[in-house]
Amino acid sequence: MRDSQRGFSILLAAVILIIIVGVVFAIIALFGHQRSEGAVAQAAARLSRAEEALEQFASASGRLPCPANPALDTGDADPLNPLQPCNSPTGTLPWHTIGLARDDSFDSWGWRISYRVYTGAAGSLTQPNGASMALCDTNTLSSPGLGAGGICQGVRGWYTKDSEYLAGKGLPVTDFGVPHLDAAYVLVSHGPSGLGAYTASGSQKPLPANPDELANTTATGPFIARAASSPDIAADDAAHFDDVLAYRTLQDFVNRARLAARDWPDPALASVRADTATVSAAVGTSVSPGSEIGPSVVFNNATVTASAGGTAENVSFDVVGGTEGIGGGGGGGGGTQLSSADSEVLSIEFNVTAQVFAFTLDGFGCRSSCADADQVQLTFYMNDVAVASGPVMLSACNDGDGLASFSIDRGPSPGGDFNRVDIAPKPSVPGGIDTTILMSEFKTCLAGGGCATSLDTGSGPGGNHCP
Repeated sequence: MRDSQRGFSILLAAVILIIIVGVVFAIIALFGHQRSEGAVAQAAARLSRAEEALEQFASASGRLPCPANPALDTGDADPLNPLQPCNSPTGTLPWHTIGLARDDSFDSWGWRISYRVYTGAAGSLTQPNGASMALCDTNTLSSPGLGAGGICQGVRGWYTKDSEYLAGKGLPVTDFGVPHLDAAYVLVSHGPSGLGAYTASGSQKPLPANPDELANTTATGPFIARAASSPDIAADDAAHFDDVLAYRTLQDFVNRARLAARDWPDPALASVRADTATVSAAVGTSVSPGSEIGPSVVFNNATVTASAGGTAENVSFDVVGGTEGIGGGGGGGGGTQLSSADSEVLSIEFNVTAQVFAFTLDGFGCRSSCADADQVQLTFYMNDVAVASGPVMLSACNDGDGLASFSIDRGPSPGGDFNRVDIAPKPSVPGGIDTTILMSEFKTCLAGGGCATSLDTGSGPGGNHCP
């Protein structure tokens, strides 16, 4: 009986011991799991701190720093000055350059945090102002295009479109199955295994066998963020993954760094219909046909002056065939109209640079089915220097002294820029008859888009547009 009791007691003790051992292992496993989760959370927090420092650096400098040389312990970007490409494209966080402590450059497992930054052909973010969209416009009619190196620029009051700056820039990141092609930078903690990471002494640990982890060690990716593999998968197994990533898309990054594009005011281009109401408003008094209205008339972004034979004269206002317009008041053969016989010129100087000049003349026509056509010469200037392409000679295309509309596109900036145009009537060809005209409407535009006056009725039958 005692032997039976003794055996039962031994069995019970063994069972209790097994239970205790199981509980202990469960506690150890739970504690280890909690420690693992805590380490991941700590790594994520350090990556977040690094992101804030990078954004503060960019906010102050207009660019991102290059990665640090991982073999050195200085924490300086390599190189310090703005440069593309960087010397250490697969380097580590430049903690000293961005104002962090040395400890902030290590993840929670003691490995250096890797740092990648976009320096591609569409425009490096590490060059001067490379990460700034301050001169990009969120709502612009036109754009001077990207500046050298693919950066935003403001030219003559026009700004680069934000879509032009953002196009094609960024590192590829797949975030838990969602692809992004526009990461400004990527930060990588190489996880508990540290495979591919740099140590505090500057040596690199063996590269991982997992293709996703291996991609995270390269300079341009594609970078992968996904769930960690099961703890029972060995670090050197191709199925193993334990990296922790942080990144910002380029748009999100410039917003957070206060370098985003803004709605720049578009410069107002000139558009003047020289009718009674417009001319009266410009001179500050009511005008009537056949009157001289002063040595100059200031319209919306345009100042008009007149001359005869090189001598200044008053600008005039008149009506021909029911359409109003402005001319020269020399009192010669053309009266209040611009006359080739008097060598008169109407000069229009613009406040804003343009590339297209559209205008409608009144009294500009031809005779005998245009066998003899009135002529007008246009000379374009940029800051009072005549453009290299020389004057443009235009011919009337409709019988009679009616309206004739033109649109002269001088091409894209900067070659086609002008801010003044001189309009001079010339004798008809071949008859040499005096040409007399009024400027009824003019308008300036940027190159590449349609530009026509409101009086332009188009080409073809019944239209007044001339080629």
